[in-house]
Amino acid sequence: LKYPNYKYIYIIADSPTRSYNAYSSRCSIILNKFANYLINYLPNSIIIIKRGGDLFLDYYRLINSNITICSASSFCLWPMLANNQIVYYPSTPLVPIDQLKIKKTNGILN
Repeated sequence: LKYPNYKYIYIIADSPTRSYNAYSSRCSIILNKFANYLINYLPNSIIIIKRGGDLFLDYYRLINSNITICSASSFCLWPMLANNQIVYYPSTPLVPIDQLKIKKTNGILN
């Protein structure tokens, strides 16, 4: 990350009770390891994991954040399009960003 001076970093994810497959338990492990990495890398930031919170509040946070890093999900697609700051969204067969001709002036998508 090139932006070490942010006070709050939110990690927004599904509720731990939403998925019921063999790999669901790995989400908590991955989120905690990611949060610990950020805590070590950005010691002046407060890292907050939000799982299964209010949908509209999650959208608000994603739309208004200075930097949004999304997974390839339709949940993050719409707030990513509304965000006017820096956005990282992977191009995948699910959402082929590179083929949608999306242009953003202040972000990674151009």
